[in-house]
Amino acid sequence: MKLALTGLAAIAALVAVLGVRATASEAAIQARGAVCGVMDGDGSFQMSTNSQVVTSGSGNSMHRCRASVPNSSKRMVRWDVNNTGAMCWTAEGPTRDWHETVSASGQATLVCHHKK
Repeated sequence: MKLALTGLAAIAALVAVLGVRATASEAAIQARGAVCGVMDGDGSFQMSTNSQVVTSGSGNSMHRCRASVPNSSKRMVRWDVNNTGAMCWTAEGPTRDWHETVSASGQATLVCHHKK
Protein backbone atom coordinates (compact mmCIF):
# COMPACT_ATOMS: atom_id res chain seq x y z
CA MET A 1 0.00 0.00 0.00
CA LYS A 2 2.84 2.43 0.79
CA LEU A 3 4.30 1.87 -2.67
CA ALA A 4 0.92 2.66 -4.21
CA LEU A 5 0.60 5.88 -2.22
CA THR A 6 4.17 6.90 -3.05
CA GLY A 7 3.46 6.33 -6.73
CA LEU A 8 0.22 8.29 -6.45
CA ALA A 9 2.07 11.21 -4.88
CA ALA A 10 4.77 11.15 -7.57
CA ILE A 11 2.29 11.16 -10.43
CA ALA A 12 0.16 13.74 -8.67
CA ALA A 13 3.17 16.05 -8.55
CA LEU A 14 3.76 15.46 -12.26
CA VAL A 15 0.14 16.25 -13.06
CA ALA A 16 0.36 19.46 -11.01
CA VAL A 17 3.41 20.56 -12.98
CA LEU A 18 1.75 19.70 -16.30
CA GLY A 19 -1.62 21.14 -15.29
CA VAL A 20 -3.25 24.09 -16.98
CA ARG A 21 -3.92 27.27 -15.02
CA ALA A 22 -6.79 29.58 -15.95
CA THR A 23 -6.71 33.36 -15.56
CA ALA A 24 -9.57 35.36 -14.06
CA SER A 25 -10.68 36.51 -17.52
CA GLU A 26 -11.26 32.95 -18.72
CA ALA A 27 -14.40 30.96 -17.97
CA ALA A 28 -12.61 27.58 -17.86
CA ILE A 29 -9.75 25.71 -19.46
CA GLN A 30 -9.88 22.00 -20.21
CA ALA A 31 -6.96 19.70 -20.88
CA ARG A 32 -7.14 16.02 -21.79
CA GLY A 33 -4.67 13.19 -22.11
CA ALA A 34 -2.15 14.09 -19.40
CA VAL A 35 -0.50 11.24 -17.53
CA CYS A 36 -2.45 10.41 -14.40
CA GLY A 37 -2.63 7.62 -11.89
CA VAL A 38 -5.20 5.61 -9.98
CA MET A 39 -5.10 2.82 -7.46
CA ASP A 40 -6.39 -0.55 -8.55
CA GLY A 41 -8.83 -2.63 -6.51
CA ASP A 42 -5.92 -4.11 -4.55
CA GLY A 43 -4.29 -0.77 -3.67
CA SER A 44 -1.48 -0.82 -6.25
CA PHE A 45 -0.73 2.17 -8.43
CA GLN A 46 -1.66 2.16 -12.13
CA MET A 47 -0.94 4.85 -14.74
CA SER A 48 -3.24 6.11 -17.48
CA THR A 49 -3.56 8.92 -20.02
CA ASN A 50 -7.36 8.90 -19.91
CA SER A 51 -7.58 12.16 -18.01
CA GLN A 52 -9.41 15.46 -17.98
CA VAL A 53 -8.41 18.60 -16.09
CA VAL A 54 -10.78 21.56 -15.85
CA THR A 55 -9.67 24.82 -14.25
CA SER A 56 -12.10 27.71 -13.84
CA GLY A 57 -11.22 31.38 -14.04
CA SER A 58 -11.87 31.62 -10.29
CA GLY A 59 -9.11 29.08 -9.58
CA ASN A 60 -11.24 26.04 -8.80
CA SER A 61 -10.09 22.89 -10.53
CA MET A 62 -11.14 19.30 -11.08
CA HIS A 63 -9.00 16.39 -12.21
CA ARG A 64 -10.54 13.15 -13.46
CA CYS A 65 -8.54 10.03 -14.29
CA ARG A 66 -9.95 6.77 -15.66
CA ALA A 67 -8.33 3.39 -16.22
CA SER A 68 -9.06 -0.32 -16.51
CA VAL A 69 -7.24 -1.90 -13.58
CA PRO A 70 -6.97 -5.23 -11.73
CA ASN A 71 -9.47 -5.89 -8.96
CA SER A 72 -9.01 -9.35 -7.46
CA SER A 73 -11.78 -8.76 -4.89
CA LYS A 74 -14.39 -8.58 -7.68
CA ARG A 75 -16.22 -6.06 -5.48
CA MET A 76 -16.55 -2.29 -5.75
CA VAL A 77 -13.73 -0.54 -3.90
CA ARG A 78 -13.70 3.12 -2.84
CA TRP A 79 -10.46 4.97 -2.05
CA ASP A 80 -10.27 8.43 -0.47
CA VAL A 81 -8.15 10.47 1.92
CA ASN A 82 -9.75 8.72 4.91
CA ASN A 83 -8.61 5.21 4.00
CA THR A 84 -5.33 6.07 2.25
CA GLY A 85 -4.08 9.22 4.01
CA ALA A 86 -2.97 10.46 0.57
CA MET A 87 -3.62 13.85 -0.97
CA CYS A 88 -4.68 14.25 -4.58
CA TRP A 89 -3.33 16.93 -6.90
CA THR A 90 -5.14 19.23 -9.30
CA ALA A 91 -3.72 21.94 -11.54
CA GLU A 92 -4.13 24.32 -8.60
CA GLY A 93 -2.37 22.16 -6.01
CA PRO A 94 -3.02 19.42 -3.44
CA THR A 95 -6.44 18.62 -2.04
CA ARG A 96 -8.04 16.30 0.48
CA ASP A 97 -11.30 16.52 -1.53
CA TRP A 98 -11.04 13.39 -3.69
CA HIS A 99 -12.40 9.91 -4.12
CA GLU A 100 -11.80 6.99 -6.41
CA THR A 101 -14.18 4.18 -7.25
CA VAL A 102 -13.01 0.87 -8.70
CA SER A 103 -15.88 -1.24 -10.05
CA ALA A 104 -16.08 -4.98 -9.54
CA SER A 105 -14.91 -5.38 -13.16
CA GLY A 106 -11.92 -3.05 -12.63
CA GLN A 107 -13.08 0.26 -14.09
CA ALA A 108 -11.41 2.96 -11.95
CA THR A 109 -12.44 6.61 -11.82
CA LEU A 110 -10.54 9.13 -9.68
CA VAL A 111 -11.99 12.62 -9.16
CA CYS A 112 -10.10 15.37 -7.31
CA HIS A 113 -11.46 18.86 -6.54
CA HIS A 114 -9.52 21.95 -5.50
CA LYS A 115 -11.47 24.98 -4.38
CA LYS A 116 -10.05 28.42 -3.73
